[in-house]
Amino acid sequence: MTTAIPLLLPLVAVGVLGYSFRRFGFFPPAFIEHLNRFAYYVALPALLFESTSTVSTAGEDYVALFWLVPAFTVATALAALPATRIVPPGVRGAVVQAGYRSNMAYLGLPVVAGLLGESTVPITAVALAPAVVTNSVLSIVILRLYRSDVSFSVGRQLLDIVRNPLILSIALGMVVAALGVTVPSSLKEFVGLVARTGLPLVLIVVGYSVRLSRLSRRLSPVFLAVAIKLVIMPILAYLIVGLRFGSGHVVLRTATLLAAMPTAVASQSFAAVLGADEEVTASAVSLSTLLCLLSVPAWFMLL
Repeated sequence: MTTAIPLLLPLVAVGVLGYSFRRFGFFPPAFIEHLNRFAYYVALPALLFESTSTVSTAGEDYVALFWLVPAFTVATALAALPATRIVPPGVRGAVVQAGYRSNMAYLGLPVVAGLLGESTVPITAVALAPAVVTNSVLSIVILRLYRSDVSFSVGRQLLDIVRNPLILSIALGMVVAALGVTVPSSLKEFVGLVARTGLPLVLIVVGYSVRLSRLSRRLSPVFLAVAIKLVIMPILAYLIVGLRFGSGHVVLRTATLLAAMPTAVASQSFAAVLGADEEVTASAVSLSTLLCLLSVPAWFMLL
């Protein structure tokens, strides 16, 4: 664990900087919302396009992630379903969703790159596409399972998945790589400059979003969700991805660490739209984000 701590410290420091911006009122919430929009719609897509557009034939192994990521995500949800019988029915959907929605983009990209090196960014980028689709579809299914009385547009949700800027940038990058298109040097430099702003910006946004005061008084469902997220999901990812890649393989290590990321902030949006318990969801996001400071170094050392 001591090996991972020096690698994580700069990332944690940037996250703490984001937290201090909110704690001391340095930036108003409206500014962070705009910063988040820039990161989500511009900086991260630029980073993902840059990473996937340069994937060579050596990246053929990455194709397996298109079924491995959905496999361990669905396996986590299925494992969480019987476990939620120990918590009240009204929070079960929130617990299951918080258990499998991994923050692969906002924390996975910078943390995995910091621990395993920049060479893992293309792997993470390729993994993000099936992760976004699987998480969104699974949330619709799971949360509808527990709240059939809530009406919403399935078509609208599916349309949002298709036009997700992260998926579009990954798809475009992979098409460019597959066709062997040479990106003009000036455009490549522009995309690279914008891409380099992505990782620090998302860490600031994540740090700003942590709210200890929002921890739910109903701690048992929150702790259950966090245990599923930080322990069960990475174990399942390691076992499932390990069937395709041997122990110590960079893809196996990357996928396991991505699965060990805390609950994604996006789970709160789905909880609000689909009638899940927002308090439990928000608490799981904050608590898992804090506890991953211990769990991620542990997973790094185990790998």
